[in-house]
Amino acid sequence: MRTVLYARKSTESDDRQVQSLEDQISALKRVAEYEGLEIVEIIKESKSAKAPGQRPEFNRMIGMIYAGEVEGILTWAINRLSRNPVDGGQLAYMLQTKQLSMIRTADRTYLPDDNALLLSIENGISTAYLQDLSRNVTRGMQGKIERGWCTCKAPLGYLNNPITREIDTDPRTFDIVQTAWRKLILDQLSVMDLHRFVLNAGLTISSRHGQPKQPSKVMMYSLFRNPFYCGKILYKGQVYPGKHEPMISPGEFSRAQEILSRSGSTAKRLNSRFPYSGVFLCEECGCNIVGEKKFKVFRTTGRTVEYIYYHCSGHKGCSKISVRQRDITSQLEEMIQAIKIPREFGGWLKSSLGKALSQKQLEADIERDTKERLLGELERKQRRLTLMKLNREITNAHFQELKVELEAEMVSTKSRIAFLSETRSRIVQFGHFLIDAAIEAGELPSDRSNLGLLGGIARKLGVHRVSKGVLNLNPHEFFKKIALFEPSVLAPEAPKMGDFVPSTSIWWALVDDLLTLLEVADMQSSNTKKRGVRQ
Repeated sequence: MRTVLYARKSTESDDRQVQSLEDQISALKRVAEYEGLEIVEIIKESKSAKAPGQRPEFNRMIGMIYAGEVEGILTWAINRLSRNPVDGGQLAYMLQTKQLSMIRTADRTYLPDDNALLLSIENGISTAYLQDLSRNVTRGMQGKIERGWCTCKAPLGYLNNPITREIDTDPRTFDIVQTAWRKLILDQLSVMDLHRFVLNAGLTISSRHGQPKQPSKVMMYSLFRNPFYCGKILYKGQVYPGKHEPMISPGEFSRAQEILSRSGSTAKRLNSRFPYSGVFLCEECGCNIVGEKKFKVFRTTGRTVEYIYYHCSGHKGCSKISVRQRDITSQLEEMIQAIKIPREFGGWLKSSLGKALSQKQLEADIERDTKERLLGELERKQRRLTLMKLNREITNAHFQELKVELEAEMVSTKSRIAFLSETRSRIVQFGHFLIDAAIEAGELPSDRSNLGLLGGIARKLGVHRVSKGVLNLNPHEFFKKIALFEPSVLAPEAPKMGDFVPSTSIWWALVDDLLTLLEVADMQSSNTKKRGVRQ
């Protein structure tokens, strides 16, 4: 009997289950030799069988059977052929219609005259095992994340504790990585310079093969973007508080991201000369406001005085009426004085926003439920369509046409569900970003020692513009609402992290108003993205 030998492993990685395929093939060749089976072709595949239609080699084997090139399948076990009801049903149907004369596994043979119930039960067991495993793993990972522990490999500077299953600091690398963070935040070194620093400090990482290796430049970029180092865990688009020891504070992490957003060493040199360049926009044309130095020489004394001005870049022919740097600094300090908040109050505000958001029913929840029901109906249609093709109720051309339309609608629906599922996460993250900016404003040095930090915080506070030499500061409505409550002035009366505030308190009215502003901002952002997609 002409037979195809099909061997499959569940991962595409070259260094996992390396011997799995060869072991299967070796054992099955002995079975073929013992029973006198002719192996026409050996098909190897490193793909998951969880979803139908995702294995090109399996699909090619099915095509060979339909074309009459082979009559039987030789495989290690039924779960090597299928772990989903669609592929399993297709094989069972081919056996029943005698398009397939035999499925031979290591321990038994399935023939067309056998009761189809046994094959269906075994395929169902394989499918159920995979579904239960997926649910259990997902539930376990979610629970561990909510308890404050990372589920993946610990980043550089930390270690996975095999006994407690928690994250510990790595005594060999923690101090080096923490020093690199300090050099980024305080000295504003480039990532290239920081990479050289860690290499000179002897930082190495363990590899799978046991030979230590040096961290790459790409790894350093990823390291300085990871919120894990400020005590947070990013999981499926949502940020969770971690229980591991942080290297830096959330405020320091925000400042680091501001530094990294600059375009390399050139931007750093420009910002050191003109700390407000790129912070403001021109009201008339929308171009960036750039800095310029001017000098005045006093003839009587020979003294030279330097002045720094800011004006429109003029790329679109706009006028270049200037505003002095010292005037900008004075206005920014007045704005920051009005909107800054104490760190303890900021912590309470973050916690309260999260609680209020979890109790409030969003419109996104209703739409998401509708989309999930629609997706379930589309999946049922997909299964019916596959069965119609197997029963030859529709032509292959018609099947392909309907399949493309159905898959396109499913992709669109899944994308919308994913977007709606992350609504709460987006709102919380944006709220935390704004609150951190207000906290940083209250912790700025009062001696104007770092105007670059002042400009960076100003950028976070809103979109500010210059019009004909006049600076118009426009902080986000979020900050204006907080400023009305004057938490910096009323610090003794403002709630602090861990405080219980009755639901009738005026501070809860503030939380409700802030949450409304965040929801409106998220909705506007969503509508903008929708318009962009349609265009």
